[in-house]
Amino acid sequence: MIRLVLGMGLAQSGFHAFIASLPLAMVAVGRPDDEIGAIMGSAAVFNLMAALAAGGLIDRYGGRLVYTVGTTLLASGSLLLALGIVNADDPAPMLVLVRLLQGVGLAGVLPAVASLVPAWSLGPGCRRLWLSSAWPPTCQWQSCHPSRSPS
Repeated sequence: MIRLVLGMGLAQSGFHAFIASLPLAMVAVGRPDDEIGAIMGSAAVFNLMAALAAGGLIDRYGGRLVYTVGTTLLASGSLLLALGIVNADDPAPMLVLVRLLQGVGLAGVLPAVASLVPAWSLGPGCRRLWLSSAWPPTCQWQSCHPSRSPS
């Protein structure tokens, strides 16, 4: 569970860190505004398309595999930018490829986490997890006791 929470937090941080910093870097190298908008918005388009398939993939292959693949894709896209392998002045298709990795990765991570939570909250250990949002600090654990019903 700790790996899941850490992975989810890192996935969200890696994705959202570039929502603010990448456009500023592209402005600094002189990219036109419409190109910056298209590059940044491409992640949402890829995310939407991949999210449509994510549920079926989770049902077929399981949440853990989809989570692992999604986290790997998301981390790969983020690391390409963070390590300077792909820069703000690289050709637009390279930046769109990075945003594709980030968008598709995030589309797999979020529903996979949601599919894994019931297995832990209703499993043999009788631990319950309430997930009020996708941000890890909002997860709350409560142990069940046979004599009291969960609230």
